[in-house]
Amino acid sequence: RGLPCDAAGQLQPQDDVGNAKRFAHWGAGRIGYSHSRGWMRYTGTHWQRDDMGLAQGWAITTASRITAEAMTLPDTTTGNEKQSAQVKMQKWCESSRFTGRIQAMLALSQSDPAIRLDDTKWDASPEAINTASGLVDLRTLDVQPHHPAQMCSRVTPGAWLGKDWKPEASKWLDHLAFVAAGDATMPAYLQWAIGCSLVGAQRTHVVFFAFGGGGNGKGTMFRGLASAFGEYV
Repeated sequence: RGLPCDAAGQLQPQDDVGNAKRFAHWGAGRIGYSHSRGWMRYTGTHWQRDDMGLAQGWAITTASRITAEAMTLPDTTTGNEKQSAQVKMQKWCESSRFTGRIQAMLALSQSDPAIRLDDTKWDASPEAINTASGLVDLRTLDVQPHHPAQMCSRVTPGAWLGKDWKPEASKWLDHLAFVAAGDATMPAYLQWAIGCSLVGAQRTHVVFFAFGGGGNGKGTMFRGLASAFGEYV
């Protein structure tokens, strides 16, 4: 990313609002603020609560980066000026690292469009599941690369194997056949039931019950699903 400039290509002003714009420039897509969840960090696959104080760390880094802006300014004085533009910006960098300036930067940046996270868009698509491999459309099985704008707050521990998944899932298919106990139609039905359960909207009006004696694979199947889908089940 280049230096944080305004629409006219000028460096941000030396005030708290300017510093909030600097923070938004460097933190967009990495750090965000949700009105209901507070500060969030993007992990590369999904958004998580910032329980590690990374937002404050980004603010401190943002203040320190003002030095790079200073180096682009002339180190000469004109007219009655006693300090060059470079020296003034460097002094602003130093004062921006004080606690009050850091807190102001964080407070003002919360409303910046590049930082503000829309609470109505969290995990908005009921027919998509965010996997370790990307965001999968459950209707088409197409996968999109991870992106902060997808507003996912969950991710499955398991990776998406792609549409041609069966060669890599032989153990899973063998277990479904064991659970089916000779019923040739049951494995496909179980797969359908699992798919229905993953959709975050009521598309089919059914309730599934797993019943039978012990040792027939029910618990193993459910533990496998929990391991693969994590917070989604």
